Amino acid sequence: MDVDDNGDIVRLLLQHRQDLFTRVLNNMNEWQYKFPPSLSDEEWWPRPERDPRTGVMRTKEEVFDQVYNYIVSRGVAVRTKVEWLVTHAEYRRLERRWNPDRNQYDDYYEGLGGSPTGPWDPLLAITVEPRTGLNPFPVARYREPNQPFHFSIGHYWELGPDIYDRGGIMEGLLRTLHNKTIHLKMDPTQSALYQERDEWTGELRFDENGQPVMRRQTGLQLDRKRDPIATNPYIIAARARSERHGRRDPHISL
Repeated sequence: MDVDDNGDIVRLLLQHRQDLFTRVLNNMNEWQYKFPPSLSDEEWWPRPERDPRTGVMRTKEEVFDQVYNYIVSRGVAVRTKVEWLVTHAEYRRLERRWNPDRNQYDDYYEGLGGSPTGPWDPLLAITVEPRTGLNPFPVARYREPNQPFHFSIGHYWELGPDIYDRGGIMEGLLRTLHNKTIHLKMDPTQSALYQERDEWTGELRFDENGQPVMRRQTGLQLDRKRDPIATNPYIIAARARSERHGRRDPHISL
């Protein structure tokens, strides 16, 4: 939909808000449904493949690294949507608080401003789909079943219903990032491998031989100064309201 016309944006705002409630209600009706586990490495990672130039088989790690580093240097073309997601991670957090003795959830308010998790508090995200045949992502699909690649903005209770006010955040997001083809730009300092840090102290980790403990990325780190999502003023305004996502570096979750 072309959202330059004021009549169109009014209809799109109404449709988008109705979709929010539809998603929440549908998921509340299935609130005891147990989501499947995350994809295994074999399902999530790229398959080994033969180098077309040398004929040598490349491992899945080599394929991942090559594609990841290529995207960092060249960027990647994607199709974007502004969507509400009820994520599997939220459901798993909810499942862990199920009390079979009382037949109810224990303390589903987590002290985050009185914000409930789970299907009652969907995630606003910019979902991205790589353009077919152009700079594919280093993995074929997101690691959670049936979830899209996405940029997390914030949860509904953090952002507040006023984001749907005319001239507000949601109108700006829909005008600038809904059903658009854009070219993501990555943080040039990132690479496919990074050194792991201690979860509590934040210090870099080393193994028993004094060698750095290295991991592969689970996100595409966006350039804060050049990327069209990371620099979008409506994204910045929305993330400023989010305690869960606003402090994190801008990235596309893999």
